[in-house]
Amino acid sequence: AVAGSPLEEVAARAPGCRQWFQLYAPTRAEAAALVERAGAAGYEALVVTVDTPALGNRERDRRNGVVPPLRLDARQAIALGPQVLARPGWALRMLADGVSLLRSPRPAGPGSGSGRGPLAAASTISRLASPFTWADVAWVRERWQGPLLVKGILTPSDARAALDSGADGLVVSNHGGRQLDGAPATAQVLGSVVAAVGDRAPVLVDGGIRRGSDVVRALALGARAVLIGRPYLWALAAGGQPAVEDLLGVLAAELTRTMVLLGRASLSELGPEVFLEPPT
Repeated sequence: AVAGSPLEEVAARAPGCRQWFQLYAPTRAEAAALVERAGAAGYEALVVTVDTPALGNRERDRRNGVVPPLRLDARQAIALGPQVLARPGWALRMLADGVSLLRSPRPAGPGSGSGRGPLAAASTISRLASPFTWADVAWVRERWQGPLLVKGILTPSDARAALDSGADGLVVSNHGGRQLDGAPATAQVLGSVVAAVGDRAPVLVDGGIRRGSDVVRALALGARAVLIGRPYLWALAAGGQPAVEDLLGVLAAELTRTMVLLGRASLSELGPEVFLEPPT
């Protein structure tokens, strides 16, 4: 619902890759349609995002005019024009491949206007909200045959509720810190979520992964794997696929160096004591 390209096109351009689909949907009808399309397109796993019942108050985005649906107006042209002119190659690629980003995924509705002001903000919250309850997660579980993960978990109680609703795995995430002021960092809560889940399901972590040492820390705290959000997007925007490949190489090298400095020969030797003081 918020992608720049249809999910079928994304799947077709990555043959042979293991593909997951992250679900955002304001209604069950839209969720059902997206789940059906993801299954038909061959996505292996479904990730239900539960931390966006409303859109966070992203004041900086509104100041910069980055409020869906994206629009090109005179104000943005003056601010961004010099940057675009300095990068003609990027501008041509954006013109060819990224025009769909300028289209609204659904009618903007009353009050959207220029994307600024309280009415516009309320409209945006309404359009982009993905208000999943545990009953909705169970409802999606009935309609999805593959692995189902729930993303946005920060507490042991929510972890247990997600599993009771049919989740096969969990993703500890605070949505990049953009949703709720004062939300804890993922590293602060990861250990308690892992302890609450035990052997019932794998726990992944998303957010705060910037270096290979961050990967080691997450694995030491019990995560089965990490998800990389902003770093790969920054690399992709700056240099395309080669830059993403370089990023992954840097993370792998940093992970190896961290393991050597810790005196650990394999990931199986990692534990909470690596980065945390033993409990007293």
